[in-house]
Amino acid sequence: MIDNLSQSTSKGYKREIYTRNVGTLLYMSPEQVYEKCYNQKVDIYALGIILYELLHPMGTGMERIKLLSNLRERNEFDNTFSMDKPVEANFIRWLLCSNPKQRPLAEEF
Repeated sequence: MIDNLSQSTSKGYKREIYTRNVGTLLYMSPEQVYEKCYNQKVDIYALGIILYELLHPMGTGMERIKLLSNLRERNEFDNTFSMDKPVEANFIRWLLCSNPKQRPLAEEF
């Protein structure tokens, strides 16, 4: 998900212009959900969700919603993913930090 950001820089936090109630909830960062100011790190959060989807096959739409909801709300993967792909799980956790200041910039990875 690419958001309509204005005057945002890759390293700084200038005044952010943002849209409200735009995007798919499962991919929205906490700051978007709670309608706080945000920057380009919302895309890093969405990337974490997308990477999990790509690395962990999900059989049904309901399973997808359950797994992604657990990841978003509790920062929990299912047991097989964490055991089979520990490096990837840690990387995704980094991308999904609830505090955007703890999320990386794209140039950091």
